Parts: sequence; C-alpha cells; structure tokens
Amino acid sequence: MYNMKLDNIKILLVSHSPFLNGAEIALYNLATNLDKNKFEVHMVFPFDGPIAAMAKKAGIFCHFTPMERWIRFVSERPNVNCELSQRVDKLCSLIKELGIDIVHSNTSVLIEGAIAAALTNTHHVWHIHEFLKQHPELRLIFPIEYVYNVIEQLSDKVVSVSDFVKSQFEFQDKGKLVTVYNGIEESHVLNQNNYIREHCNLNESDLIVIAVGLLSRTKGFTTFLETANLTAKAERNIKFVWVGGNSSNSLRMFRRFVKKNNLENSVFYLGHRMDVRQLIESSDMLICTSILETFSLTIVEAMSVKKPVISTNCGGPVETILDNHTGYLIPIDDSSKMSELILELSGNKQKRESMGKNGYKQFMERFTLDKHVTSIGHLYSELSGRYIDNDALRSRFLTAESILQVYEKASSKNWSEMKESLFSKILNRM
Repeated sequence: MYNMKLDNIKILLVSHSPFLNGAEIALYNLATNLDKNKFEVHMVFPFDGPIAAMAKKAGIFCHFTPMERWIRFVSERPNVNCELSQRVDKLCSLIKELGIDIVHSNTSVLIEGAIAAALTNTHHVWHIHEFLKQHPELRLIFPIEYVYNVIEQLSDKVVSVSDFVKSQFEFQDKGKLVTVYNGIEESHVLNQNNYIREHCNLNESDLIVIAVGLLSRTKGFTTFLETANLTAKAERNIKFVWVGGNSSNSLRMFRRFVKKNNLENSVFYLGHRMDVRQLIESSDMLICTSILETFSLTIVEAMSVKKPVISTNCGGPVETILDNHTGYLIPIDDSSKMSELILELSGNKQKRESMGKNGYKQFMERFTLDKHVTSIGHLYSELSGRYIDNDALRSRFLTAESILQVYEKASSKNWSEMKESLFSKILNRM
C-alpha cells in the first residue's frame, strides 16, 4: 500500500477493551490529542463501555466488532476460538469501507487487527504494553517464540512502552522496534491537601502513603499490606491507602489481613476511582509494590504532582524513577526495605519536597502527553508515505494464513497432541 498524502491520514485504533484501564486510557489520550488537521482517527472496540463512551463524546468515530484475546489472563477461559476467520473478515470489511491507511493494535493480547491489516495490505503498528516472558498472570497457549515471530512479521513498527518491554524482542529487523513512553497531561489539579483526608476521615497531621492499581498478585498488594504492618509497629501517624479495582478473592484477603493485624485505623481501601490524580496529589508519597510493571502511568502521575515515589525494581520503573533523586528503587517483595524508606521520608519533609520537584522536572522533560502524541504522529506520517514491498506483503500474508491454520487446528480435540509438531513446522517456515 502507498499513500501519497501526508495529511488526513486515516488511523484505526484497535482496543482490546472499552474499560478504564492503563492501556485503554493511553489509547484514548492518543486518539483525542492527535492533530485533526493531519489525522482522521477511528477507534474499534469488541463492545461498548466507558472508554468508548468517552471517545464518542469527544467526537472520535467509534466502531464495534467481535474480537477476542489470543493471550488471556490465567483466570479466563481457554483462548481457543475457531471463529477467528469470521472476526478478521469483519475487521477487513471495516478497514476497506473506511479507507484506513494505518491499523494500530493497542496491546499484544489482540491479533485480529494485525491479521486484517496483512490481508488488506494496510500498514500495521503493534503497540506493546506487556512483557510476555514469564508473565505472572497472562497465559500463552502458543509457544512464545511463535508469538514474537508473529508480532515481527505482521508489523511495520512495534512500539514498546519502555526499553524494558522492547528488550523481550530479538527481531531480525531491529528497525521495526521503537520505544515511545506513555505520557499524561500536565496536572491542573489545585492544591487540595485535605482531599484524601476528608475521604478517609484522617487528621491533617497524618502522613499518607498511597498505592494505585488492581488489587492483584502482579501489583503486589500483599507486599503493600506487609509494609503497612511493619510501619505501624513504629507508632508513627502514617496511613496507607490503596486505590483500584479488585477481584472478590483479593478483596477478601486484603480485609482479612487488615482485621487480623488490627490495621483498621491505618490501612484503607477506596476501590476503583476516577479522581486518582487528586488522591495522589493530596497524599505525601506514592509506593509501587508490583512484581512486574512495564511502565506505570501511576508513577508518572505522582511525578506530575511533585510526589516522591518508592517502587520495586520490577521492570519499567527503572526508566521513570531516578534512584535517590526522584524516589527510591528497591528489590521486589522487600517489605522491610519499603517500610524503612517510608519511615525515613516521613521524618524528612524537605527531602520529600526535593524529590517531588526533581520528579516533576523529569516528568516535564520526558513523560508529557504532548511528547507521546508527537512521537506517534511522526511515526504515522513516516509510514503513510512508505511502500510495503512485495516480499514483505508475501511474508505477512503467509504469516496471517499460518495463524488462521493454527486456530483451525486448535479447535480439534487432538490439539495438545499435534501442537508441538505443528509449531515446529511453522517456525521453520517463518
């Protein structure tokens, strides 16, 4: 495909869900901030939901077509669905109908956009938010080498949200790989020191430590609780607040720990909230207890409101936090070290403020939404004027066909028996 125009480039942003999670919010921010004089932006979702509603309200063209994850959470049902070809056909029809120039798949967990782009000779950008190797919660029923090969073969560019994410790929064509950090708008939150105190009925003298994320193993909520328990023994006026959604099991574990250790007056759970930045802004520091983070918009949000951050060294945070300058990096699962540093910062307001100012400077230099959108926009403009040569077209088409073959085989009762030999043959051809 060749596009002579460098204006009015038609982009189809493929979202795996319409919910208010990190990757979806990042995609929404991109869609609503791209230059409307250069880009005509469309978004496609598997079904309607909050982000889709926000996008429609913002004037973004929104479409809905069936899509399912080929990479799922362990708790979800097996991701073998023999109707992939029908789902791809519907997306191909949408691409042709709209005259799309570039398909942008947001996250590795959906494959329909990549296949549809290949079958319609359309440029494809694959935006990777996940680190798939040894992921604690994602399940790959296909060999990881095959997944990585598919991502390379079906993409003109693979955008990683951090160098940590990019490091998982060993592409033959290194030119396909690029890191673009997620960004957020500069904070316009007013200084509301009592905002979170009013929500939790806390005193002005209380020092507030906040954590944000899904109440899950990956986000390390048990380390958060152990840290709070250790810190409480110091008998300081330090309060811990967790903000984010949950599963019924994780919430039961959270509440059971709090009750067992008599932490009802020092540990608070606020659930899913839309006012996260206000809550962070009215706290004293943010902690990240994750065992895996590929970037963490939450850390960037804390930096944008001049708050110090203590985080586990769990991947992406090493690229956002300057250790001992904007915050601290500690080993994963080290609640003792986390508690020690919280106590240190709690007694040193000057250091908290200094780290917060340093973090804000780091945010303005590297992690603004404007920088993110500009980088992606340049990438689109570059691709829109580029041929997909015949060899690349052929390779992409054969890869797309092989995936459809795999899914057809995967619906067989003998899938587990034939899987090893099938992938051996496919990988040898790729």
